[in-house]
Amino acid sequence: MNSLINKWKKLNKFVRISICIVLGVTAYRCADFFPHTYMWLTHHPQMYNAELEPEFPSWFSVNFESLEGPDTNKNGIRDDVEIYMNREFEDLGEGEVAILHQYARMIQNRLKYPVGHEYSKKHWEERKHLYACIFILTDIKAAASSRAKYKFMNKDKEFVFKKVINSLSRDLKEARFMRQFNGGSTVSDSKMWNFLHLEEQCHFTQKYSDALRKDYFIEEKKVYGKYGERFYDYYERIHGKSKRYLYEDYID
Repeated sequence: MNSLINKWKKLNKFVRISICIVLGVTAYRCADFFPHTYMWLTHHPQMYNAELEPEFPSWFSVNFESLEGPDTNKNGIRDDVEIYMNREFEDLGEGEVAILHQYARMIQNRLKYPVGHEYSKKHWEERKHLYACIFILTDIKAAASSRAKYKFMNKDKEFVFKKVINSLSRDLKEARFMRQFNGGSTVSDSKMWNFLHLEEQCHFTQKYSDALRKDYFIEEKKVYGKYGERFYDYYERIHGKSKRYLYEDYID
């Protein structure tokens, strides 16, 4: 030990600083090696939503093959992230889980597509729709508390983001992709439009969507009363009547 210390002291200052930087970067880059490898060695695929989850990928395949990493079941979520999410969110409701899976795909796509790609416009629309879905669930699940509204799903989204963006190279790529939207509008569609398109934009099941819509239209009927038909007429002048079958029972 003393000989190593003496050799270290004999090195000039520049060499010692360089060694420290290299060791620091290596430690940062490999910080999750042991917990990830433990999961790789002990994981056994389980059934989630009637589908068998993928095998847990090795640390090297996740960190060195490509920025996107392995996605063997082609569902748009990196295999290790999908498995981590299955474990972390097993007690969440159907709506929250659907949103978080869509959020993971959205973050993954920021690594997949280059800046300026034709997907970029679609991505901004997906982002707008995703947050509209979050606001819908926020009003339902955290209606009584403004603090709960502010924090709703923030911790869960942060968990997903950190799992997907788990390296410096991914962090830099994600930041570059998002900088192209500086100054972009985040104005969402009307609340009614969002409720009529829950399956498409939130990826909720029809049964879950119908339950949310029923509560929404019952509440709207209480608010508008005999003037409700004017409210729906105004919506239909802008968006048409293709979804009328979903709310016609609530028009006086």
